[in-house]
Order: sequence, then structure tokens, then C-alpha cells
Amino acid sequence: MSRRTDLDLSDDQRFALMKLRRSVADLKLEEKYDDCFLLRWLEAAEMIINLLQMYEANYPEILKACYAINAPKVFSFAFNILKNILTGNTMSKFIIYKADPSKWMPALANSIDSDQYPAYFGGSLKDPDGNPRYTTKINQGGKVPKELYLKNDKKLTNSDDMTLVNIKKGDKLYLKYTVTVPQSFLRWQFKTEGHDIKFGILATDSENIQTIIMPIKKVACHEFEEIGVIKCKHTGECSHLCDECHSSCITTEARQPD
Repeated sequence: MSRRTDLDLSDDQRFALMKLRRSVADLKLEEKYDDCFLLRWLEAAEMIINLLQMYEANYPEILKACYAINAPKVFSFAFNILKNILTGNTMSKFIIYKADPSKWMPALANSIDSDQYPAYFGGSLKDPDGNPRYTTKINQGGKVPKELYLKNDKKLTNSDDMTLVNIKKGDKLYLKYTVTVPQSFLRWQFKTEGHDIKFGILATDSENIQTIIMPIKKVACHEFEEIGVIKCKHTGECSHLCDECHSSCITTEARQPD
């Protein structure tokens, strides 16, 4: 397995990649499985974790179980490196199965009615032509068309409802909103040019006690717009915090419940 020195990675990504290299050392991967290969599995694990965090933050107790089937060992190692940010309750709902249908098929059958998932995975749903993958209802994924590739040199297009903000490295941007009605919604949408940033939400009550509503973490908003919403249960002041970024476009709003 070869290492790459030309990759533009954040410090967190480099650290995670280093840990993954050490974890898979005993697998004796072929030379063609380089750092780019490992990064793809780190990104896959990160995507799953982001989905689990979404359920955890916005739909508590709705997620019953999440199964990863036919998962290679590399994915398991990558997930173990990143999983510490999940709570124990959410982690207990995520189960990884290797490429062994004799183990994951009974697990799915015990949790899901057979008429709710494709025959290819052990259920009973099929396409009209008998295809067990049930492609008429379930997107099978595949390669992303080249015309949809994100260009690294693509400049941001500022929309009329966005504000352009320049933040020097090491500086912080606070956007403060006063919440006068409990259960109000705080929405945000932003993107950056060329760099990720750290983003989080803080709340300050009438006694000036500050609590963290959304932990501060890095978001790859230079690749995709960061869009979200959160409910402010109590009155007080809510603050968006953006840290260590370069030119960004930001739009946020606070909305009272209907």
C-alpha cells in the first residue's frame, strides 16, 4: 500500500488517515490500494456517522436500527476510528455485517417484515419483471456522472439573500439572535471558498449562562452548502459561531413557531 503526499487534507483528516493506515497494516493490502482508497472508506464511514447524528439530534428514538451489510474490513476500521463522537445509545443501533448473507439475512428478517424490502436482501419485493433488486423503487447508486463533478476551482456565486463575510485565519464570527418565543426555529445556510470551517451554536439564557446547543466541529462547506435547522426550546440569545475560515457567504434566520 502506497502513501500519497499530494493530498490537500485538513489536520483531522490526516490524523484519521494515519490511524487507519496503522489499523489496516496487518491486512497487507496491494500497492494499488493507496491513501485515496483509504480516504474513500473514511468518507463512507463519516457519511454514515453524519446520518446517525442527524437522527440523534433531530429525531431521537425514531431510529430503531441501522445495518451495514457486505462491509469490508477497511470500512469497519474506518468506522471505529470516527465513532467516538456518537452516543452509546446511537452506537448500539448500528450493526456492521461482513459479506456473509448467512448472518445478515436472518438479522434483517428478524427486524423487518419481508414485504418491506427487496428479495435481493432476503425480502419479498421484486420488480414487475422479477428483478430481485427492486430497481423501480430503490435507487441502486453507481458512478457519479462527470458532468456533476464538483470543480475545485469553481467560484462561489453569491445569491441576493446571502452576505459575503471575510474572516481572517484565527478570527471568529459570531451571529447573535434573540429568541423571545420558546420553540422558535433557527435556520442557517452558508458556504466557503477553498477551506472548511468550524461551526457550532451556543445559547445564553437570561442569567447569562451559556450552553452548547450544537457542538463546534469542522464542516466541509467548501464542497457543499451547509444547511440546517434547530429548535430553540427556551428564550434567550442564540449565537452562530464560525471559526477559522476564509471568504464565506452566510444567510441565517430565526423564525417563531406557527
